Amino acid sequence: MIAVDMLPLSFVEGPGLLQFLHTVCPDYTVPSRTVIRDRLQGLYDAVRNKLLLTLNKFPHVAITTDGWSSRSNCSFVTITVHGVDEQWNLCSFTLDTLEMLENHTATNTYNYLVKALNNWNLYEKVIAVVHDNARYIVAAIRDNWKSDDDIEMSVRCSCHSLQCSVETALKECHLKDCLQKVSAIVGHFKHSNKATTALENAQKKINLPIHRLISHSPTRWNSAYEMVERLVEQRDAVESVLLDKEITTTEKMKNYY
Repeated sequence: MIAVDMLPLSFVEGPGLLQFLHTVCPDYTVPSRTVIRDRLQGLYDAVRNKLLLTLNKFPHVAITTDGWSSRSNCSFVTITVHGVDEQWNLCSFTLDTLEMLENHTATNTYNYLVKALNNWNLYEKVIAVVHDNARYIVAAIRDNWKSDDDIEMSVRCSCHSLQCSVETALKECHLKDCLQKVSAIVGHFKHSNKATTALENAQKKINLPIHRLISHSPTRWNSAYEMVERLVEQRDAVESVLLDKEITTTEKMKNYY
């Protein structure tokens, strides 16, 4: 349960769980967090050994890697490996998610990848590294990784390349101004409980779907479309709220309509 639901090890010492187990099974001895940690380590070792046997059968592999930050602003690098087995089945495994305390430079990133891949005996088998368009990871693969002259080791993610292309298009002056106005309207409702409640009442009054407005996330280009689409759907309800002087006191919001 702890592994599947990704619960903290301290869960086994929580008063709620202890009270529940004491009620349903008074004779059960709850394992400590140390016991749980050792059992999880045992599970990890067993899966790792099994995975090593599988990876050893691959003559060549490709990896995908990406850097990301947690909600607590901790930096991580995740590595996934891909290979084709003897029956021509494509197999993919997540090898590691490593916390990266150093700056995301080309050298540091390359060293992290090399260390992780060597732990799995895979470095010499890698024939392609799929990554995004961040400069540091492009330089890490291009400048440090030794590869066959006939093989392009660095493979840029097509989805991220599309994201970068659309981001550039969304910065076109007329489109940018339009999105800024729409974002301002959506932001007004996101940060005002009074306006949000009024919007729900207006939706019910004019028989519109009870949908919340959608914010645009710069890292998801399709969210700009979804934001505009939702505002168009809710235009009548949004307009009635913004034109209500008792609810909307900001002159800037009124001018948008």
